[in-house]
Amino acid sequence: MIARRATNIGRAGEFFVCHLLERANCEATRSDGRFDVIALRPDGTLASVEVKTCATISHTGRVRFNVGASKADWWGLYALPLGLVLFMRGDDARLNCKHMTLRTADFTPAAQSASLRELAVGHF
Repeated sequence: MIARRATNIGRAGEFFVCHLLERANCEATRSDGRFDVIALRPDGTLASVEVKTCATISHTGRVRFNVGASKADWWGLYALPLGLVLFMRGDDARLNCKHMTLRTADFTPAAQSASLRELAVGHF
């Protein structure tokens, strides 16, 4: 039962990331393939997004994501209890690990908007 719950939580994160991308004028599709989400930006370029969802906050006010390896262009780190996503470039050095821990203070509406805007614009 726990594995199914984790799958449902992860899938909810993927759909939420699609929702945010659509609101940012991208076309977004959840995928069960190599990446979780494929986004078509307004300029016509594609971006792959690996989504990781954290369903709990630690007693120290941190969220932990099981990152693993991916060749995605972007990561969407969704802190479910906060209802916020941080988008990070796939080549961000902090993602070269098995787990990533961030402070809840890193997740703000402004940080979500800024990182989403960067992904949607598509300049590398």
